[in-house]
This record gives sequence, C-alpha cells and structure tokens, in this order.
Amino acid sequence: MIFWSKHFRFNISKELDPSKAMIMLNQTKRDFPIGSMVKSDIITDNTRATSKKYRDFFYERFEFTVFGNALKWQDMEKEKDKIDFTHADNALAVLSEKGIPVRGHCILWDVERHEPKWLLPMNRSDVIAQVQKRMKYVINHYKGKLPHWDVNNEQLHGDFFEKKTGDPDYLTKAFQMAHLFDPSVKLFTNDFNVVAGSGLTQAYVNLINRLKSTGAPISRIGTQNHYMSVPDITMVQHRLDLLATTGLPIWVTELDITVTDQDDKAEGYENILRTFFAHPGVEGVMFWGFWDKDHWRPRAAIVEGDDFKLNKAGEVVTRLLKEEWATHDAMHPKAHSEATTIRGFHGNYNATVYYDGQVVSNSQFYLHKGKDLTITVNITPN
Repeated sequence: MIFWSKHFRFNISKELDPSKAMIMLNQTKRDFPIGSMVKSDIITDNTRATSKKYRDFFYERFEFTVFGNALKWQDMEKEKDKIDFTHADNALAVLSEKGIPVRGHCILWDVERHEPKWLLPMNRSDVIAQVQKRMKYVINHYKGKLPHWDVNNEQLHGDFFEKKTGDPDYLTKAFQMAHLFDPSVKLFTNDFNVVAGSGLTQAYVNLINRLKSTGAPISRIGTQNHYMSVPDITMVQHRLDLLATTGLPIWVTELDITVTDQDDKAEGYENILRTFFAHPGVEGVMFWGFWDKDHWRPRAAIVEGDDFKLNKAGEVVTRLLKEEWATHDAMHPKAHSEATTIRGFHGNYNATVYYDGQVVSNSQFYLHKGKDLTITVNITPN
C-alpha cells in the first residue's frame, strides 16, 4: 500500500522567498477501501439526533458501504411483482452526493429461509423465470450506480436454486446472466467460515475454481468475517493465502469481532485489520456495522450509546484509519528549484500551496499503485 514518488518538484520565482512557501498534502481517499455496512433508513432519516450522529461517524471514518437489507430480494419484493426500490434509491442518492460507493448485496441468496416466501412453492420453470426477472430488474435499475454485486450469497451454505432447477451449474449461469445485464460491474462470490473459520476454506477454493472452469465471469472473492473470539492471525493469513491461489482478488465483505473484554476486542481489531491491510491478495475491508444501538452483534460495535462514544476498539480503528493509514504531510522548499521524495499511501490527494500564510493554489491528484508520479508546483507572484 506504500508508494514512493521520486519526482515532486518545486519551481519558485526568483523574487519570492522559498522559506515562506509550504505545500500541504492531505489524502482524501485510500486506494485500499475501508468501509462499513449501513442501514438505509438511518442514512435517510432526518427526525432523530442519533441518525445524524450515525451519519457523521460513518462519513468521518469510512469511504465505502453496503446496505444491510435494502437490496435483498426478500426485502425488495416481499410480495410477488410489487418491487420497492425506495429505501435503496433514497439512501443511494444521499451516499452518492458524498462520493461513497455502495456494494450491491445481494442479487440472490442460496439459503432457503432467506428467499421471498412466495418463491418457495414454485416449480422449476417458474423459479427460473422469476430469477431471470429478478436479475434483470435489479441489475438494470442500478446499472452504472453500483461497483459490485454479490451474485448468490452463501452458496456453500445452501443449494436452493440448484435443487429447484435440477442444474448443478446454475450458479455459473447466474454469473453469466448478471454479466450479460451489466458487463462492467464486478461480480462476487460471498460466504462465511472460509477465513474466520477453517471448515470451508478449501471447499470455497474448489467452488471458485469450478465456477471459473465452467465459464462463470467472477471478478472477486467475498469473505464474511464474523469472529466470536480474538482472531488467530496465523490461521487467517494461511486461509487468505489459500484463497489467493485462485488468482482472484479478495474482499472482506463483512467484519466484526464479538468479544466481551474490551482490551481483547481492541487488540483483535487491530491485528486483523493490519493482517488484511498487509496481505497482497486483499483489496478492501467492510465492517458489518459499527454502532451498538444498531448492530446485529452489539458487543462487536466500536462506538456506543446515543452520544456515540468510542470504546477501546473504536479508538484503535480510528487511529488506524485517520492517522496511521492516511497521509498528511507538509513540505517546506529550501531553494527556488528543488526536487524531493515523499512517502505515502496510494489514493486521492489534495495539495494546497501556501505562500506567506496565504493559499495560492489548490489541486487534486491520484497516486496509482506501481506508478511513479511527477508533480510540479509553480509558485509565482500574484
């Protein structure tokens, strides 16, 4: 995640004093996204003080998100043919204004208890028709608005569509159909007990390799990471290494640590985040919630109460996101013409040039992984 830029050059007019110049670099977005699941109704609510605090907390720390339920089939189409985009659309509009991407979670879910109830008694041909309709309407509606889709959630823990259709390769066909409707969106598998637990790591590798061999256009591997104790980092690294053998980038699509002892929880979050951040196969991390008043596992939260007080884990997470893993640097030229090297993280930056305490220019740039960047700053009299 670190870059080195050897070509940051200053050109300062002869009549100006270099000692009075300063360039302030502030990173505005990481190339390694770290986000959190949010509840769509809290994002759009303007009636409760806690909703604003929730949004402020999120905006100050995270740069990617996913809705807990608003895009799921059973929530969007509770009654057959009565499709409700309202909750997702309204929240997406708010987040888009903030420049925060939203993952699509999820098109289908292979576990029977999570299907729309009206789908369960249908026969093979009707299920196939309804799946095609679902994929068409939800992908087309959000085409160009969502960077990711989880195609079929938790395919290792259910086989509803395979049983209903009698087709063991139905998941491959689902990926192909999703790609047909939106060739630009990144398509994910998504499952649990593959990193946080060891029971299904190899099974997940086998599934992904089989899908690839049968023509499924998979872009990324999604891993749900719900820990009920302090993570064993050695085992986590080993499981990530196994998943990386598929050749596909990995996303931590869901993360929480449910531990009673606050010191242990803080240590757990710090160690696991450092592990994900450092692993070459991991591209991004998503917390599965952050506030104890609206968390499926309140003891995993990093902020508590109506006053949104950080607990020890929250202090650790905030330090990593706001301080250690974000570049904020001031450069002070010593000569009229000078080249220097800076060190920082890949991502978006804002560069503000000051002379004698006054702002003289403001610009943005992006530091790409694996690419040198030459930036020239010219400071001249007004």
